[in-house]
Amino acid sequence: MREYRSMLRTIFWCIFGLLVVSQTHGVQAADTGRKTLSFQVLRDVPQSADIADFCCEDARFSFPDQKVSSVRSRYGETSIWLKIEDVGPYALIQLNPVLDDVTMFARPTDTSAWSRILTGDQVANAQKLFSSPFMALPLPEGAETGVIYIHIIQTTALSITATAWKLSPFIEMQAMDQVLKTFLLGFVFALIVYNVVVSVLVRDPAFLVNALCISSLLVLSQYLSGYGAVYFWPGKVGWSNAILATSLFFSILFGSLFIWLFNRDELASTRAAWPIFVGLASALMAAMSAIILPFWAVQLWMLASAALFFVFVSWFMIRHAMAGDKTARILLAPFGLAVMPGLSMIGLNKVFGVTLIQLGNNAMEITLCLEAIFFSLALASRIRVTEEATLLANNRVLALRNESATKAIAAQDAERRHLSKELHDGVGQDFLVVLNNLKRLMDIDLPAGIKASIGECVGAATTALNGLRRISHDMHPAMIEHFGLEKAIHNLFDNFEKSEKIRTRLDLDFDETSVPRDTELHVFRIIQECISNISRHAAATCCELTIKAKGNRLEIVIEDDGVGLQPQAVDEPNGLGFVSIDERVRTLGGTWEKTEGLLAGLRVCISVPIDDNAHE
Repeated sequence: MREYRSMLRTIFWCIFGLLVVSQTHGVQAADTGRKTLSFQVLRDVPQSADIADFCCEDARFSFPDQKVSSVRSRYGETSIWLKIEDVGPYALIQLNPVLDDVTMFARPTDTSAWSRILTGDQVANAQKLFSSPFMALPLPEGAETGVIYIHIIQTTALSITATAWKLSPFIEMQAMDQVLKTFLLGFVFALIVYNVVVSVLVRDPAFLVNALCISSLLVLSQYLSGYGAVYFWPGKVGWSNAILATSLFFSILFGSLFIWLFNRDELASTRAAWPIFVGLASALMAAMSAIILPFWAVQLWMLASAALFFVFVSWFMIRHAMAGDKTARILLAPFGLAVMPGLSMIGLNKVFGVTLIQLGNNAMEITLCLEAIFFSLALASRIRVTEEATLLANNRVLALRNESATKAIAAQDAERRHLSKELHDGVGQDFLVVLNNLKRLMDIDLPAGIKASIGECVGAATTALNGLRRISHDMHPAMIEHFGLEKAIHNLFDNFEKSEKIRTRLDLDFDETSVPRDTELHVFRIIQECISNISRHAAATCCELTIKAKGNRLEIVIEDDGVGLQPQAVDEPNGLGFVSIDERVRTLGGTWEKTEGLLAGLRVCISVPIDDNAHE
């Protein structure tokens, strides 16, 4: 939840900062240096019509008296004429948005020739009197008080407006726009590089696909802003329409792949992702139809494919988010807060002329910045979710491993208890019967040689019976059940000191009543395994054991003055003795380590909880 709050705060401040920048830019431009123009519109005019068909007394076409401030082109329409009167003391006319082909006819006096000024993204820069991404048409000197005609050739649906500018404010506005756009595009480019680098570092193709999707939208933004035709592909007449369709297609392609890669780990099957690819399938068919359909039809189909993409992807993410899919929830926030609102506002403004928020000429770049920020944050959140899922899986594996070890140790202890009982009550009793019979034979008057042989048998049987009892006791220390852990440890070390001729010292300071019975058995087995290792490998002369209770934990330290931990043991796996210790410590939920002791030998430090809740 903390990550989500942090993400939302970041989103809020990014939106706030970008809106402040765009609004400031808009306010500075909105001064007395510009004026929105009204004009008369004549449609359905043949494209071959010329200025003479409108301006002269014998003109074939006449404009209606009604004036409007905007006109909307239609798909497939090729020719629109605008008539503007009394522009006023302004230096140029700007049309919005970017159009295919525009010709302005103006003349200073009624007797002078008509000047033809060209602009548009389908017009080569060499033909433009004033090269600008803002569809600027400079007025000839003295033409501001006369009648101006503008011929627009446009095959796609757009809402067209006209604005008159004084030269100085226009240049200032264009310079400010270039600075802001450079900053925004640099920010977007930095995020593209960031996604590529992260994709390489974490080996996640979703970051790379996100970078490609942002790059496609970046190309689309350059088309929509007019900067592409002026600065990036100048002189390439006809490229703009092809670039528009291509960038739309690749935006849908990489967007579909990104959403699929983002959610693939949570999908039950690949077939469940079909809504993600509906828009892509439609866009692919539109691209294939480009060889037989006119461009405006292909573009309309491509825009419809983008709409299908947004509708089906939104439905897919909402459905999966409501079903509890964490990745869908993470993706739904940026998708619903940045991409859908931003592109919807751009579409409403370009096609219908509806302006919800004034973002100037940088609406696409601001939307792109938000998209890049939000989806990068979403990818970072997905990494966190993936890490949490991996951690939970590792914890589950560890829990299963500990559970398996606990069951194995419990089964081993049960088997030892059973074998101990069998040895003590079964084989031990049989040995005792044999020993007693041999002793009775010693009381019978037999030859000395036979009595000597029987005596040897009595000695061997006694030794075997004592060894059998010792093995039975080691397999199941019944003394713990009868006398407690402390006395069992004292007995263990007394026998160890006698049998191995090793001096021992015990420092036991704990309350036996606070130690669960299962923990007592595990602790005894751990200590038993430690002194067994000392006996077999340490070549020690003394051994010390310290057990102290600290809070709800039992701290155990065993050290000797033997050869210590050999250098080769660092790189070699632990022996079976240490494996047994490790399994029992993990079963108790404790920790342990091997270090060099104060006595120059091996020091084993063990810490185990003595509270049943701590075990869990």
